[in-house]
Amino acid sequence: MLLLRKFKRVAGMYNMKLEVSVDCIKLIHLLFSLTEDRSEPYLNARKCLEKKKFENCLRRKVSEKIDKCLSKWKSEIKDCGKNQDCKRRVVKEAIACLKSLESSDDCCIGYLVEFLRSWNKNRRKYNLELVINIIKKVMDFIKFGNNINSLNPEVFRFEEYEFIGVIKILHVLKPNIYPLLDNPIAESLDLFSQISQNDPPEEKILKKIEAYKRFKFCLDILIKEYFPIYNPIFRGIEIHPYKTIDEFLFLAISKDKKEILDLLSSMKMLSEEGSQCIRNAFLLKCRLENCLKCFTS
Repeated sequence: MLLLRKFKRVAGMYNMKLEVSVDCIKLIHLLFSLTEDRSEPYLNARKCLEKKKFENCLRRKVSEKIDKCLSKWKSEIKDCGKNQDCKRRVVKEAIACLKSLESSDDCCIGYLVEFLRSWNKNRRKYNLELVINIIKKVMDFIKFGNNINSLNPEVFRFEEYEFIGVIKILHVLKPNIYPLLDNPIAESLDLFSQISQNDPPEEKILKKIEAYKRFKFCLDILIKEYFPIYNPIFRGIEIHPYKTIDEFLFLAISKDKKEILDLLSSMKMLSEEGSQCIRNAFLLKCRLENCLKCFTS
């Protein structure tokens, strides 16, 4: 309660009014979908998960089929050598193999692989084994410990620690519990500023987990204070405020503001409503920054 009162006092220093209307939220979803190619894989994964149970992917019969797709990918990707066209073809075929499980075994693994790859096109470009291991480990965690307070370094442990990838899969599987987060947003908020390069790997992950919990705490305050009671439907999917705020933050930190402004102008939305949405993006970021500062000041 003391922290909450402190946040409200700091937030009250800002005179600019923050009002997030349903129309503004819908506009933000539309802007994000038109300017970010990551939007489509996210929506596809969510649509699939609304119809299927993610636990089905953990069944032995299905897991064996996933391993079979992966084994074929391993063999063929090795034969590609440095041929990038060959690698792209092999990955595309492997994802098609994984998607085939969606109709026969009620498993959304193919769409989840596409979603996770879309958020890191370089590191996970061809490493499907890492991507699938992240997804299966997160599914297993949620099945037995579906609570943010249960997060521990083991959930993030792979060949090296995978923090952001795990968070993204946690969100898409349970969008009302785990907020989305990526490195540009974390950096813009100085979310991991208390982590030193000299910290041991496990200590770094522990600090990131605590920072992520603070991030969620502050988002929950913003949602309660500024967002409508219900979540607008976008392209048939109910979008949780965690995802909406992620899109507002994307707008606030985007380096290509001109593309967004041109898009608003072409949509005839660079009016009072469009301008208010842009202001809201920066105001939400300011409110979030000040909430996070309450933990350290």
